[in-house]
Amino acid sequence: MSFADIAPIVLANFTVPIKDTHIIEDLERDVLPKQLQGLDHDIYESDLNKPFQGAEDVVFEGIDLFLSQVFPKAYDFLQADHTVWEYISYFKWVFNFLFLGIPWMLLCIALVVADIWVNISINEWWADGNVFLIANSLFLFWQAVLSVPLVIEIPSFLRQMKVVRAFNALSGLLFTVVYLAMGASLIYTIDLEPISEDMDAMTAMQVMFVAYNLIMATPAFPVIMVSLGKEIALQTGNTLLIQDDKMWINNSDMRRSFQPSMWLIH
Repeated sequence: MSFADIAPIVLANFTVPIKDTHIIEDLERDVLPKQLQGLDHDIYESDLNKPFQGAEDVVFEGIDLFLSQVFPKAYDFLQADHTVWEYISYFKWVFNFLFLGIPWMLLCIALVVADIWVNISINEWWADGNVFLIANSLFLFWQAVLSVPLVIEIPSFLRQMKVVRAFNALSGLLFTVVYLAMGASLIYTIDLEPISEDMDAMTAMQVMFVAYNLIMATPAFPVIMVSLGKEIALQTGNTLLIQDDKMWINNSDMRRSFQPSMWLIH
């Protein structure tokens, strides 16, 4: 006899009877006290679970939105034959996440940790609470945290946090202008009056103050450049996700960016 002849006989002998399919329900009835039987179903249907049901709906809607944005028309795509380049193009979000998003996240963590270490060990706890150093560290942390989902292009972040993104871009642009202006001022001052013993005390203090703050602010500069570059790319349609005008920052988002109470209202 062949395997095709034996298989139906074996399956017939080992088929589970219908009355034994509800093993969990039978076990619950035999083991649990009568008062606790069906309690899970009662809780699920009760008013107590309604907030959790709402949260569950939000989570699943977010997952559906994420998958539809990252893998548009996935079923149709997988049903057809494609070249290697077409596969790479379709899964570009995944490649961006693996080879750009994760390294960028690790670099941001390294920059923040290095800034904290320098301010604790070398600057002796932010120079005993120097306002400029503390503000610089907080600004670096803020920019680094927001740059990661921006570089990865997380759909929910791009949609729901447009006002925060607008504020982040404006503050980064202002930082860049001040940073470049201070650098130009330092170069101009040194070129006008080279550092020497003849330099007056006020000019020397000015040069040291500007140079010191430029050095301490340097870790934030590449983070801001990447964030601004990514925002420009998104605004011009160069996105890894499907085109969606709900991800673009408009004039209303810019105005609301100066009202923190409006950041989460969209």
